[in-house]
Formats: sequence, C-alpha cells, structure tokens
Amino acid sequence: MKRSLFILLSLLPLLGAAQKSFTISGKLPVGKAPVKAYHNMMQNGKWQEVDSADIKNGIFSFTGNVEDPQQAFLRIRYKGEEHLPSSRLKDVLMFYLESGTIHMASEDLIRNARITGSIVNQEAREFSEARKDYEPANMRLAT
Repeated sequence: MKRSLFILLSLLPLLGAAQKSFTISGKLPVGKAPVKAYHNMMQNGKWQEVDSADIKNGIFSFTGNVEDPQQAFLRIRYKGEEHLPSSRLKDVLMFYLESGTIHMASEDLIRNARITGSIVNQEAREFSEARKDYEPANMRLAT
C-alpha cells in the first residue's frame, strides 16, 4: 500500500506538466472569399506553421495541445492569393494561445477579429487599450 501511494505521489508533478488541449474556432465573412487559415507558433526557437485549415462558409477551426500560454499568429489566405507563400499573407492576427476554447470573429479581416473565451487575450486587449492614452507621450519622450 505504501509503495502504491509513493508511486502515485511521485507521478503528480508529471501530471501538472502535461500539455493541455486548445480549440481555436473562427468566423469570417464569406464575401471576401477566405479560403485557408494558417496557424503559426514558436517551436524549437523558431516560428513554425503548425497547422492549416480550409475555410468553409466562413468557418474554420484548429485543435491541439499547449503547455503554457504563448504567442501565436493566424494568417488568412483569400481567393487570388494562391501564388503567395503563407509567410507573405497580409491578413494576420497575433494572439495568445492557451488551453480551452478560443473564439475569433470578424466582420471583415482576421486582424480585426474580436477574441473571446480567453483570459490571457482579454487581459492583453485591456492592457493595450489602457496604454493608448500614454502612447503619444511615450513617442515624444523617445524622440
């Protein structure tokens, strides 16, 4: 009994380090003809395209695992951009990837998307909005 308890307790730190699952779901207007979404994140010290998804009727989704919240990018390919490599696409959204379900929705471009379902992204948005008042003063000090 003591041995079983010891083994169970020794495995607890490994359970805490386990990766957690995420889902990214997105909705874009079909009028702009989005055709594919690309998910990029840092892996082994380099930005990597880790997944792509076809956009059907303006809807796309990704699933995966992440250990800790981290910065990620979503790039959208539109009809007519088939000749461009995904790294050259212009409609890009930076966000923070974390476990759970992250929803993205926009009335025009992904870079203007509203992100919900994510505490880290909500806090980043609030921080960005709060510092807007100080940006002009910071720019004057920097020059």
